[in-house]
Amino acid sequence: MASIRSDRRLKILFVPYWYPPRENQNSVSGAFVREHVMASALTDDVRVLAFRMEEDGYSPTARSFYVDEGIEVLDVTVHSGKRSVFRSARLGALWIRYLAEALIRWGRPDLIHSQDMSSFFAARTAGILGVPHVVSQHWTGFMRRALTPRLTELFRRTLPGAKLVLCSNRDAEDDLLAYGIRAETTWLPNSYDPAVFYREPGVHREESLLHVSGFSDQKRVPDILTAFRDALPKRPGAVLHLAGDGEGRDGMEKMACDLLPEGSFVFHGFLSKSELADLMRKTSGFVFPSSAETFGCVLMEAMACGCPVLTTRAGGIPAVVREGEGLVVEVGDTAAIADGMIRMLDGTHGLDTDEIARGVEERFSRPVIAGILHAHHLRAVTGESPAGGAETSEP
Repeated sequence: MASIRSDRRLKILFVPYWYPPRENQNSVSGAFVREHVMASALTDDVRVLAFRMEEDGYSPTARSFYVDEGIEVLDVTVHSGKRSVFRSARLGALWIRYLAEALIRWGRPDLIHSQDMSSFFAARTAGILGVPHVVSQHWTGFMRRALTPRLTELFRRTLPGAKLVLCSNRDAEDDLLAYGIRAETTWLPNSYDPAVFYREPGVHREESLLHVSGFSDQKRVPDILTAFRDALPKRPGAVLHLAGDGEGRDGMEKMACDLLPEGSFVFHGFLSKSELADLMRKTSGFVFPSSAETFGCVLMEAMACGCPVLTTRAGGIPAVVREGEGLVVEVGDTAAIADGMIRMLDGTHGLDTDEIARGVEERFSRPVIAGILHAHHLRAVTGESPAGGAETSEP
């Protein structure tokens, strides 16, 4: 295949379905695609049209414009109510309105990069504008076989027509085929900012463990609390830190109060990336026994900080935590989780965390993923491979 110059800057319009809202930029929702936006901005001219749809009544549409680390964002949240003919027409009209604002402000893009359900709008728009369309597939719904008939129909219309479907889960092609969807797919891992997540050799690690999530069922937080209770008799001074927020947090706080001694756990709520990285550099281990993950961004960030990790083989996790890079347990095995906690607290885990951190930087740091994204975008626009451009980040 012919090669072209890889230093050409493209005009990319990202249209994410999830994106962290301005008032809480460290929200779990949309953090994955935001990191890809930041990586892409290293090589291309990037703008973001965040078009959210909330089924919570007919509140006024919320619109804001701001600059996020140098990237202009037009942020729209539509409160659309339940699905109906009226709802579909209203969503379509609002999409046209804010797309027009984006095009007037930024001009015609070279490529539209959407995410999961936002492809329903973006695919048609790309066709009208005559520009290629790339889709990021991040949602665990395919992996969990959670698509409704309506969503299946919509994805069958949009994904096959995309130039490329960039999947965070290495097995996503099989997940799509399970719904009869054939598309051009490739694996695209997430990235992290190495200026924030980095190791500090020789740092003293506290007698504590860390978990970060939105407290959804698939994160298996009850397993963590139960295992920590069982580990405490051998390390009675240990503390469990839990960061993040979500609908399940209140229930987990109540469970922690019932199971664990006062002072042995802390619920932090949302933490900034820098605050999270500081904790990852201080704690003895990161605990993430999830039952379903397309990737596992926080595992990558913890490993980059030199923090030992305990996790499962669920979904895309093995592509992040390779053999010998973490303590791996079966989903729901609280005895194994407790044993792993003790090994991390004791420092007897046997993991070469410095070497692991170097490997993570070589595979997933923002500049590395920026080059891969740029190569995919150029290929979608020109049909050619960039000279010297990387197109994979092998696990």
